[in-house]
Amino acid sequence: MLAAFLLLFSSAITVQAEPVETVREGDVLLEADRIYREFEDGPLIAEGDVRAASGAQFLRADRVVYDIAADTVTAQGNVAVRSEDGQLFFGEDVVLSSDLRNGIVAAFAAELPPNGTLGAATAIRRESGTNELRKATYTLCRVCDEGLRRDRPTWQLKARRVIQDENKKKLTFRDAFLEIYGVPAMYVPYVQVPDPSVDRASGFLAPQIGSSSVRGTEVEVPYYWAISDYQDFTFSPRHFELLGTQWKGEYRRNTWNSSAIVQAGIIKPTNDLSAEGGNPDNVRWHWFSKYRRELPAQWTLEADVDAVSDQGYLLIYDLEPDGELQEEIGILRPDRLESNLTFDRRTENSFTDVSAWLFQTLRVREDQAFTAQALPRIRHERYFDGLGGNFTLGGSFLTLLRDDGLDSMRGSGHLRYERVKLTRGGHRFETFGELRGDLYTYRDADLGTQACNVDDRAYDACRMMFPRGGNEESFSVSRFLPTVGAEWSYPLARIGENASFIIEPRVQAVVSPDESFADDVFNEDSQFFQFDTVTLFDYNKATGLDLWEGGQRVNAGVSTTATFGQGVTVNTLVGGQFRAKSSDAFNDNTGIGEVQSDIVGAVDVNLGSNFAIDNRFRIDDDTGSFRRVESLVRGRLGRLSGRLNYLRIESDDFETDQVLDEFLVVSAALKVTKNINLAYSQAQNLDSGSTTNTQLALRLANRCAGMTILYRFDDSTVPGFQQDRELLFRVQVLGFN
Repeated sequence: MLAAFLLLFSSAITVQAEPVETVREGDVLLEADRIYREFEDGPLIAEGDVRAASGAQFLRADRVVYDIAADTVTAQGNVAVRSEDGQLFFGEDVVLSSDLRNGIVAAFAAELPPNGTLGAATAIRRESGTNELRKATYTLCRVCDEGLRRDRPTWQLKARRVIQDENKKKLTFRDAFLEIYGVPAMYVPYVQVPDPSVDRASGFLAPQIGSSSVRGTEVEVPYYWAISDYQDFTFSPRHFELLGTQWKGEYRRNTWNSSAIVQAGIIKPTNDLSAEGGNPDNVRWHWFSKYRRELPAQWTLEADVDAVSDQGYLLIYDLEPDGELQEEIGILRPDRLESNLTFDRRTENSFTDVSAWLFQTLRVREDQAFTAQALPRIRHERYFDGLGGNFTLGGSFLTLLRDDGLDSMRGSGHLRYERVKLTRGGHRFETFGELRGDLYTYRDADLGTQACNVDDRAYDACRMMFPRGGNEESFSVSRFLPTVGAEWSYPLARIGENASFIIEPRVQAVVSPDESFADDVFNEDSQFFQFDTVTLFDYNKATGLDLWEGGQRVNAGVSTTATFGQGVTVNTLVGGQFRAKSSDAFNDNTGIGEVQSDIVGAVDVNLGSNFAIDNRFRIDDDTGSFRRVESLVRGRLGRLSGRLNYLRIESDDFETDQVLDEFLVVSAALKVTKNINLAYSQAQNLDSGSTTNTQLALRLANRCAGMTILYRFDDSTVPGFQQDRELLFRVQVLGFN
């Protein structure tokens, strides 16, 4: 400890030009260029690069007077003291007790690791660890010598009085001003912050302020409560000028074998709800949660509960899950929310899943009574090797229940086989087969599903599309579904000095019973099927089990890769399906099911690391027109970066001959300076010619503070909801967030 102290404040004493005098008096060891007394039994005076030590306490100064009778050590000039716990502080005139633990410091300055500084005109140090500072300053920011922050930190607190509690690791400020770049910005009569060495501490977080044409002025003031080392709670009341006060918060818990997070809120609206869509309740609420626990024998329990009081709640209050739950739920908004309780077990050769799923529709036109609930869903698979390939043996059971409409039960079993062989010449052959059997039982089949029970849907016309024409109330269906197939691919490569090319043709032949079962089975788990390059070589292209792709067919395509210098690459894939005869398993607008399908393709171009184009498309096999186009262009030029997303869908509908949807999203970001960023995005409905969303953000930030100003415009097309223009202001300050 002493060696480290001497190394920190001076060169090693062994290289001193003059001999160093050393004296031990009581509990204090003094080293200096000169040590003397002015009279016998008087104070001991040390001058010239003085070092004093008492136990684990150290001191260095230009001059030190040790008064044994008064039991004080007085240090003057460039005083530096390291306390027993390692804290370092400085001063010009210091009077301490002989053990260096109590005293008064003039022109006090202290380092609070890892990045804090604390200064004061005077400081009173106490052995108890509670220190009092007068005319004090505190910051977590470095002082820079250039730019707007020259000679001052980004922010600092100046207070008439500060209490530093070294034991509880906190600083309490009285009559304080928050200065931004040296300019007083806010007066606070009382504020308490944790010591910089504390990772988590209870206290208020920076507020968030905004203004919305729908909600009025809004203010959110979070309070963070560090309950223990493994759990915390953030209480974030949010007051709306036009809607009332929303009481919400977040609880988190993380242990060695479990984790939990809950985000919930409730509000009793003060506005008139009669004109609002979505059937709003008088008391509105939300609950988003996720729980996971490791169980014995490689079992895992997961419980996700996501629910809101009514369909328009998230839209009106501009609410979405934060942090860990954002990805879990955000991709579903605004269509539906999912809740589930799941037990699963995964081993090297098996998978088991037992779960229950509940769904809540957020579409204003849909009736929750016709939304299916999966109670329960059971799946199991085992994997083993044999006959030179891999076998999968498994089965599933699913029950779908509705308050109104169709109820169903499905049991399914399957045995799959796959084998891959590579020849010396580079040919790749894959053979596969599947034996599958399904058993369905339906009740209230004539009442149908959600699809036919919306406000603007002609129910009688829709019901005619039900299995068995919608004329049977209850019935059962069994089916046996064998499939065999083979696939061949052969990559051809040419490697050059300046360019390389790879061309790979791929052909897959599949044989299944030539029956779709569309007249006997409700398609509930494969309604959002999309024929594209992703599903081109799936021998059964359905996303679930209900939709069955039968018949004899060939899936064929060619992929190419071209690589040039300086990171330039071009990747393409084009293909389609050819059938022995057409199938009615697929909807007409999917582009598949006829003898020759639509042509699907992808073209990706990368011009180095700063520019790229990704394209996905589907071309009508009869007319040659594009029925679906998805394009993404992204690039960077110096400090400017941008993205362009384009989507065009042309489809058939049973009510109208053709529907054309066309959307464009443009976004850009500009790095104005090292600490200033601008961002812009706009979503355009090209079909209607209207702007659906616009956002403009200004971000000022450095290592210890940040400020965001966000403008957003939402043009809601949902009946009962109006346009919303919002201005949001958010501040983040290191040490207060």
